[in-house]
Formats: sequence, C-alpha cells, structure tokens
Amino acid sequence: HRRLSENVRESISAVLLHVNSLEDPSEVENETTGPSTRRSTRKATAESKTKEANSKLEESSQENSQQSRLARRANISSVPMTDKEMMEAVLKSKTDLTAKQKKDVVDTFRNCDRNGNGSIATSDLKVALRALGFEPRKNDIKKILEKVDKSNSGRLNFNDFLTVIEMKLAEKDSKDEIQKAFNLFDKDHTGLITFQNLKQIASELGEELNDEEILEMITEADADGDGAVNQDEFFRIMKKTSLY
Repeated sequence: HRRLSENVRESISAVLLHVNSLEDPSEVENETTGPSTRRSTRKATAESKTKEANSKLEESSQENSQQSRLARRANISSVPMTDKEMMEAVLKSKTDLTAKQKKDVVDTFRNCDRNGNGSIATSDLKVALRALGFEPRKNDIKKILEKVDKSNSGRLNFNDFLTVIEMKLAEKDSKDEIQKAFNLFDKDHTGLITFQNLKQIASELGEELNDEEILEMITEADADGDGAVNQDEFFRIMKKTSLY
C-alpha cells in the first residue's frame, strides 16, 4: 500500500508541476534569458513545486486518515450502556426470548466487554454467540460483520450485538421451518428424501407431476449424486429457491 501511495503521489505531483509550469512566467523564453539560465530556473521551479505538491498531498493524506479514524469511532457508543439500558434495548428488539435468555444476552455482552467501554471486539463475536447457544461458522461471522460493522471499526456496541442476535434467531427460525418441511417429505424417517417420497407427497397434495419432473427435482438438489436428498441438500435448495 505504501508503494502505491508513493506512486500516486509522484504522479499527481508531476501533473501539477506540468500544468503550473505552462503558466509560469519564468518559462517564457525571451531574448535576455539564455538556455542555461532557463534550465536552472526550470529546475529550481520544478523542485520547489514538487516539494510543495508533496507537502500538500501528505497533509491531505493525514487529514483523510484522521477523518477515517473518527468515522470508525463514531460507530461506537462513547458512553457504555448500563445493564438496565441494555435490558430495555432487548425488550424493544425483535427477539422472542425468555427472561433468562434476555439476561444471558446482556451478561454475555458484558463479559466480552473486557475494557468496560461499551463495545466488544469483533474477534470475540464467535465466542459470544457460542455462549448463547449458536454455532456460527467462520464464513457466517464474516457475512454478519459486513452488515453490522460497515465502517470496519473492529468493535461492536450493544445495539450492534443485538442486531446480530436478531439475525441469528431469524436464521434459526428459518432452519426450524425447513427441518419441519424435510420431516414431512421424509416419511420413512431415513434422513433422506427419495424419489418415492416425493411421488407420494405429490400424490397426497394433488400435484400432477410425472416421473421425469420428480426426478428433475431430485437431481436439482442432489449435490452428492446418490439419488436422494439429505438434510443439508434440502436446506441448500430451499435457500437457493427462496422458499424459506
């Protein structure tokens, strides 16, 4: 990154120097100024303007860096919420939790807030979610942080954390519904949805599907090619088709 910044700085300096030199009176040749004098003048002018341009770019870079840091900090609550305030936030949220679960959310956040500044490190999010009974994957955490930590501050305040909990609960509800649907298809409780299972369900629901259409449904979801659909494959196809 440093090399890229230097290259950009040099390029901008060169452009500014070229533009300014075209308008500089010292560049206008006249009868009283010899070639040697003009070269010296151009060199001195170039060095002076290059130095000035670099100085301005450096100041601009520092200012942008400072603004970026301030923007990241703005995402973090400067005054830590009290336990009462956090509980009130939980009550106002879209989470359908028991009294104990609500207290667990507050306690978990408090335990992960090591500095007591009202925020937790994004690196602790996975541990916090596991403490609350979730089993997030590494890729899940990455997707979550892209949504709740858009400024890439590396910190989450309690409201951010609560948003994550809402997302995970909604995901859990969706999984529960998909599991119920899978169990409906898996009539013989083998952990697989077979051609015969689909054909039977289609008949019971009055759906007019021929064997070719049923086989096509199986093939679409059957990632491992074993001729049947397991729970993971069923979940994947439900999400892909936005049925849940």
